[in-house]
Amino acid sequence: MIYAIALLPLLLGVVTYLTWFERKFAAILHNRVGPYNVGRPHGWLQAIADVIKLLTKADTVPDASDRVWFRVLPFAAPFLSLASIGLLPASRDLYIWDSP
Repeated sequence: MIYAIALLPLLLGVVTYLTWFERKFAAILHNRVGPYNVGRPHGWLQAIADVIKLLTKADTVPDASDRVWFRVLPFAAPFLSLASIGLLPASRDLYIWDSP
């Protein structure tokens, strides 16, 4: 469990940088203004703007859906995805969960 707690910030940092590079590449590929020019300094504010945009979007729930599951599962999905990483050993002696 200690290894998982130590690796989580590293994984989140890698994902942050990969997202930043992907946005820069997409801006070059599409010949448009990228996060470097929009989210000064060096595009770091673009991620904050994305979080604010996602938090303030109108949230609609379809009438035919189960409202509880519709609200809970978006929060459970990242947890379940990250929990599956715990099954992958980093080496013979470095693992989060020893699975037979």
